[in-house]
Amino acid sequence: MTFRDLELVLRAMLPRSAERPQWWANENNETTRHVQSRAWLSAGYDAVLVKGQERVRFVRRSRDLEKT
Repeated sequence: MTFRDLELVLRAMLPRSAERPQWWANENNETTRHVQSRAWLSAGYDAVLVKGQERVRFVRRSRDLEKT
């Protein structure tokens, strides 16, 4: 999904930091401040940045990973 497509779905602009891999980190701990990570993880997906192309892939997590 392109950043532009994602912005259309969200009806909001992504921050400039979305160009960095850290913004798309799949952090699944209680102390993370990355609310975007919590959103896709709770929906059962991992985010994978396609670096240099302003694209991200959302990959369905395996059932085993969803329990952790």
